[in-house]
Amino acid sequence: MKTESRTGLFWLFIWFQLNIAVALLNKKLFYKSSFNFPILLSALHMLASAVCCEIFVRISISRGTTSTSMKSVLTHFKEMTPATFRTIFLFCILFSLNITFGNIAIQIVSLSLSQVLRSTVPVVTLLFSWAILKSPISAPIMASIVFICFGVAVTVSNHVDFEWISFIVLLVGIVIAALKVVLTNKYLHQFSKQYHPMEFLALISPFASIQMLLISLCMGELSQFFRDLASISFTSWFFVLTSSLFAFLLNLTNFLASKGTSAVTVSVTGTLKQLATVVFSFCFFETQTAWSDSSRFGYIVVGCTITFSSLLFYSYLKHQESIRESNKTELPK
Repeated sequence: MKTESRTGLFWLFIWFQLNIAVALLNKKLFYKSSFNFPILLSALHMLASAVCCEIFVRISISRGTTSTSMKSVLTHFKEMTPATFRTIFLFCILFSLNITFGNIAIQIVSLSLSQVLRSTVPVVTLLFSWAILKSPISAPIMASIVFICFGVAVTVSNHVDFEWISFIVLLVGIVIAALKVVLTNKYLHQFSKQYHPMEFLALISPFASIQMLLISLCMGELSQFFRDLASISFTSWFFVLTSSLFAFLLNLTNFLASKGTSAVTVSVTGTLKQLATVVFSFCFFETQTAWSDSSRFGYIVVGCTITFSSLLFYSYLKHQESIRESNKTELPK
């Protein structure tokens, strides 16, 4: 593999672990504390990303520790062309909508239906990659991704309740999530010479934070937050701060992984996070009923077997692709 691919896979592995950590932290925050404002929390996550990125960029500039010429956010905005500003602003809207639809789905859609349908995100990502990035689709890779999605769907499925409104909300959310993954990959490569991934995150974070604050205001979260402000405990604020710092690392590693790997690989890893969360919850949070529920246990065993077998096949195919690409670049002209 190329050095960049190995680096990308390293960041992908870190992002995968942070993804699970943030999901569990947020679950703890929403269900065990007095802070139940998911969109406002997402706004705080992006605000933390903006602040942390700017701090690290300024430290890197002062110490000269980066190989690229990093600049502060204000400097980038002053030098930015209208076309670049428009691209980043529109991407921020997509970024915010992805989070918003995810939160809406949590509130109005059954968890089982949400998990099953969202397991199809890699397939939609593959189609967007073909349409936008002009990435070729081979039949074996398509088959492996379909089987990965099917395995995850089997693992998380448990008495799925179908409703058309929920289905439409989830469908829109899936399209937005897949489009966001593909465009992240596209813009990180498009602006690779202009912005380091941390600088790119620093540019979109303030916009995304403001947009989500407005969405929170429109949905009534912000006003409810100010009414409940006095009752929010110190422990809740501790979890908010911890979750925000982890979210900054999650966003940064997501951008670093997206730059070093393909959009489809990032999407597949995100879907595997779903499977890992279900298995983790089954083993550690449902210990009293987990092992007595033979049908649920059977779904998890069959689903994990299909998923990991397909994942091994997908990894093998991507490795063969990287070997072919390396051989092409090494051929004498």
